[in-house]
Amino acid sequence: MDVMMPHMDGWQTVGEIVSQGYYEGNIISMLSAKDAPKEKTGYEEYVRDYLRKPFRANEIISTVKGYFK
Repeated sequence: MDVMMPHMDGWQTVGEIVSQGYYEGNIISMLSAKDAPKEKTGYEEYVRDYLRKPFRANEIISTVKGYFK
């Protein structure tokens, strides 16, 4: 998911996923043009990867394939 989204940012979305009980059994990866946040959001433990834009397709593919090893 992207960190910068129109109605709710990615960190708020992660918070909703966790608070609604939808995190169990799911993997969350963040994509962003920004650097990883320096200040803690409280939800970093739920995010497996943080990839910076621009990214290459093979970077995404290898990251996702790593989830299934």
